[in-house]
Amino acid sequence: VCIAAWEKGPGGLLPASARAPMADGAPIAAILRDAPERMLVADVGGHVLGVVASETGDEQLTDLWVEPRAWGRGLGSQLLTAFEQAAAARGCKRVTLETLIGNDRAVAFFRRRGYRLVERFTTRDRDLHMMIEKLRLEKRLA
Repeated sequence: VCIAAWEKGPGGLLPASARAPMADGAPIAAILRDAPERMLVADVGGHVLGVVASETGDEQLTDLWVEPRAWGRGLGSQLLTAFEQAAAARGCKRVTLETLIGNDRAVAFFRRRGYRLVERFTTRDRDLHMMIEKLRLEKRLA
């Protein structure tokens, strides 16, 4: 799920050499191995079609992936709502996330759900091992 969604979404914005570190799914596997309680899964008929996670276990949403063939079915919205509710239950006052500049589909998705742009920055990505331009978005929780 995660690899297919990443390749069709933000991965397509990067050169092929930058996509290699994600090809084996190691970043998501690390969350599953080290902190499965930080991950929510959309299981539809026994098939995992989506995942939302926080590598840090706080207000930072680090992963939201939906199988591309399931796009447009509302799974991403359901996963995001569940993540926001869990964050609020932990006492978080906001949810933050980062995405690649140029990932217009994701930015539009989050903006429609109340997220606002708070920062544009360049950083060295620890998984991709390269400098990338990102946007930080946030949503205040009620």
